[in-house]
Amino acid sequence: MGFISGVDIGGTFTDCAVVDSAGKLFTGKAPTTPDDRARGFFDSLASAARAAGITPEDLLAGTDRLLHGTTVATNVVVERNGAKVGLITTRGHRDVILMMRGTGRTVGVPVEEMLDLAASNKPTPLIPRALIREVDERVDFAGDVILPLNEEHAREAIQSLVDEGVDAICVSFLWSFMHPEHEDTVARLVAEIAPHVFVTAAHRLVSKWGEYERTVAGAINSYVGPVTKSYLKSVSSQLDERGYDRPFLIMQSTGGLAPVNEAEEAPLLTVGSGPVGGLEGVRFLAEILGIPNVIAADMGGTSFDVGLIVDGAPIKSTSTSIGHYQYNVPVVEVQSIGSGGGSVAWIDEGSGALRVGPRSAGASPGPAAYGRGGTEATVTDANVVLGYLNPSYLLGGAMPMDQEASVRSIGELAGQLEMSLEEAASGVVTISEFQMADLVRRMTVQRGYDPRDFVMFAYGGAGPLHAAVIARELGIRQVIVPLGDAAGAWSALGVGASNVVRIFEHTQVTYEPFEPGALNAAFEALEEEARIDLQAQGFAESQTELRRSAAMQYGYQVHQVEVTVPAGKLETDDMSLLIDAFEARYARLYGEGSGFRQAGVQINDVRVEAIGVTPKPILTKRDTTGTAHLVTPTSNRDVYWTTEKRRLSTPVFRGKDVEPGQTLIGPVIIDQEFTTIVVHPNQTATVDGYGNIIIEIQQKERN
Repeated sequence: MGFISGVDIGGTFTDCAVVDSAGKLFTGKAPTTPDDRARGFFDSLASAARAAGITPEDLLAGTDRLLHGTTVATNVVVERNGAKVGLITTRGHRDVILMMRGTGRTVGVPVEEMLDLAASNKPTPLIPRALIREVDERVDFAGDVILPLNEEHAREAIQSLVDEGVDAICVSFLWSFMHPEHEDTVARLVAEIAPHVFVTAAHRLVSKWGEYERTVAGAINSYVGPVTKSYLKSVSSQLDERGYDRPFLIMQSTGGLAPVNEAEEAPLLTVGSGPVGGLEGVRFLAEILGIPNVIAADMGGTSFDVGLIVDGAPIKSTSTSIGHYQYNVPVVEVQSIGSGGGSVAWIDEGSGALRVGPRSAGASPGPAAYGRGGTEATVTDANVVLGYLNPSYLLGGAMPMDQEASVRSIGELAGQLEMSLEEAASGVVTISEFQMADLVRRMTVQRGYDPRDFVMFAYGGAGPLHAAVIARELGIRQVIVPLGDAAGAWSALGVGASNVVRIFEHTQVTYEPFEPGALNAAFEALEEEARIDLQAQGFAESQTELRRSAAMQYGYQVHQVEVTVPAGKLETDDMSLLIDAFEARYARLYGEGSGFRQAGVQINDVRVEAIGVTPKPILTKRDTTGTAHLVTPTSNRDVYWTTEKRRLSTPVFRGKDVEPGQTLIGPVIIDQEFTTIVVHPNQTATVDGYGNIIIEIQQKERN
């Protein structure tokens, strides 16, 4: 087996992780290039090649599988710079996407904003009403054609939108998932009339009920489609020019990989793929370490992302939202806040209080410390001022930081707040850390999980800087920085450890008492479709895993819960067990007594997750028996420790010098090329056989 190479584009840096056949890991990092992200992609490959002591050409020539997680689609939505999109829909349903659901104003917003309903507004429409066209066609809930598609109307609608200058068209008809031919016909007509226009048939993304959510999915896919497709084609073309002719797979938010051509047509599924790749990497390593419950904490330059692994499996959601818009696509759930190294610190004019984020300095100009013209104070600048970061060792010294610029930016804040320089910098870091701890609390406590029952994995360029404080605030006893310096490019490694995942689902609304025969037939049909799909991608039966689930809810209640369904032929007794599993899951998510059993239970959707198992990186474990040689600090740095309210001369170690079996007693700083690990007073850090750095957090005894 040759190299497995993963690349992940972040808001500030693009990371690359390469694992060879012996399990040796090489990582690379390069600044993200927003003007041409493909350049950053290949810069990161070149960085990893240098670490491996080979040329970029040799790296590609020796790579068996090239995997990629990308934030291109995510950034398009966040920055609202996507395509000009037109919508073609069933006559009489023109305003579905504009009306939204009744909860449209509050979807995806913090609780404090949700409570101030009077001040809330609907989001700016993804598709303005002037770019929505209606055509004559109608299918009923059973999939029967009530009114055939008027192709002449469809051609007129397409031409009208093309004349308006749209870059993309979404086609979403009522009940199209029951009878997709009308949508497919219009999509074909778009390709015929305007081959340059990106087109989405909504049923291909969401093949189940929920007219609004299905239309939203199609609209967002069209909105991000042209930019994402152009980027992926650019990378693919340049790979071809460099002679790479093996699999190039794209990470998806469903938790698995897909061929690049499928990602080009369904870029919606790449939204959030980078953080999901990181979570998949955590799942891979946690399984090796035998840790069932993990909080995955990824802090980069622009955001802090959190995912959960419970009993060895990532928590998933049957729906997600972007900017108030909700769509029903099963995804691995990762929640994010704008709290990264580049998050800008600012003073609220109304209250005079110090705030941090969500706005980020991004990759360009970046924090003041980067010396690229940025002048605003950021979390990174605060870390430089406090002494946590070594200004001369960013990217192993390849990108030195301007310490004086950081001092100036934080000093300006300090003057406005009438604080000392250290107090202002400590305030910036503390606010950021508490915001991150609050997100972890929402992901755990509000879902019925006790964070003290979890181990935190901290990664990303800035995750290991702050994880020990976040863990201390939440009562977590152990933080693991995975594979040492690999943590700084962890999402790239996670992409390389992921499988190919496809989801096949079908709306089948049934009410208890459930009929086993009907469910058996539905699951068997989906499984057959899944097997054919994976076989076409080259997976043998031995490389295929199929997992069943059902979306269930109480009658008259709105919350759907995904419940695992056992494999094999279902019997009558299995129906009671399925209901019991649903009630237990519902109670855990929403609290004991929140369900209304008297209303009955219904199944809305049946789902099969098809997994094509791919070759995994091989991790080698070193023997830690005996005593490792005594490692000496490379230097001592004056570091301001918030708990001590003063600077202490703190030993600083280079990560490459700290060997498995060694234990360091805090306060200690471990400088890695791509991240920095901060071990606070009264904490210890131990290196295990895999190179993981395990930080033990002293906590009060549990009640």
